[in-house]
Amino acid sequence: MNATTAANEKDPQQSIYLMVGDLYFGNQAKEVKTLLGSCVSVILWHSKFKVGGMCHIALPETNSAKNALNTRYADGAINSLITYMTDIDTQPRDYTVHLYGGGQMFNNDDRENYNDVGARNIEITRRLLTLYKFKIEKEDVSGPYYRHVGLNLHTGQIELRKMPVSETMG
Repeated sequence: MNATTAANEKDPQQSIYLMVGDLYFGNQAKEVKTLLGSCVSVILWHSKFKVGGMCHIALPETNSAKNALNTRYADGAINSLITYMTDIDTQPRDYTVHLYGGGQMFNNDDRENYNDVGARNIEITRRLLTLYKFKIEKEDVSGPYYRHVGLNLHTGQIELRKMPVSETMG
């Protein structure tokens, strides 16, 4: 599901489930959810207009102008969210912002060769949110956890459930 499809859904009782690289912005569904490992999610809520958004960022930066709105990357996802906001005459400062994810999914005993994509996702996403004048109200990031996050698009309530990675390993 891409951002355009999700934003045009018409069933107010539908739950939207974001896969890696997906983004939703709107108020036409009941809720939007995702499961995060090393990926991060930015969740936005505008209390006056009752509109919200969520993205599922997999990688820090595109480094390519042709991918400027590719929502698999932090910069593309943030740029896309800003585009949707400006389409309804709102600004980043108008939103409550939460940041989740960036978990450590693998044993990093070999620190010399370890590439912590979760930490990089967190770092770049925070930097971009600050650059574009978003104010992060709450975050739950890093650590050896999977995170199930959901945004109720009728109330703005956010649900967070964490599961240690160790509980999923056999």
